[in-house]
Amino acid sequence: MQQTYSWLIQMTNHNRIGIVTGISGCGKDFLLDRSRQSGHFSSALPVLPFGETLTQRLKQESAMRVQDSRDGLKTLPPDVISRFTGILLDEVIERQPIVLNSHTVYRQGSNLAVNPVSERRLNPSHYLFVSADLEDIADWRAADKTRQRPTESVQEIELHQTIALGVVRAITEVMDSRLLVVHNTVESTDANAQKIGEFLSSL
Repeated sequence: MQQTYSWLIQMTNHNRIGIVTGISGCGKDFLLDRSRQSGHFSSALPVLPFGETLTQRLKQESAMRVQDSRDGLKTLPPDVISRFTGILLDEVIERQPIVLNSHTVYRQGSNLAVNPVSERRLNPSHYLFVSADLEDIADWRAADKTRQRPTESVQEIELHQTIALGVVRAITEVMDSRLLVVHNTVESTDANAQKIGEFLSSL
């Protein structure tokens, strides 16, 4: 295990950072908002939507033209994104304790990608993975009119979610971080919101 994941292993002196992740359309934003609005974790704990924040930073400080859509980052050169990502990650570390709403595994063109350098740099103490039924993800994505990315089939969604959860489990194992997995359904909303609040309150 240590040889396989030697590029990722960190000391266990974690930063007080909670990563909230899951594939797009799983409902992690909804559950996170519900948990906070219900008072399950302190409103004083910052929650940073990483993609949106990075997009706004690039629009303000980069000479590159950034689309206003939530998928605007996909049109930029990787080296530009990498440079600004590094700056933002350092700011996240300085602001701990903090919750970072992000994608650990993300689609890059026709591929799925993960950035182990970012995970190692953040060295988070907590990971929260939100999963959902495949059909629900497909329906929630279809209802989101802000999406401008290619539609994934149910089979592609299943593969994406399976890989994402496997990667997060591997990361938390080798980095000795805490992991909570919640499965998002309409019926479990309140129970999941409470679990999430309790988990993030331990940052």
